Amino acid sequence: MAGCRDCKTCTKSLLGKLVIKTAYLVSFAWLVKPVIMRNCPQCHHLMGRHQRRADGSFRD
Repeated sequence: MAGCRDCKTCTKSLLGKLVIKTAYLVSFAWLVKPVIMRNCPQCHHLMGRHQRRADGSFRD
């Protein structure tokens, strides 16, 4: 058995651990995505999802 028996983190249920890890993942993605990936200033979707012409300009 890994962990200590008196620690709230170590004795948390599997479902509890899964919920916490999911919350961390979602909050991390929500905070980091706008910094790393470029978003459209109008619709806030990823710039890679926008259609472009052969010269690189956007199709509008």
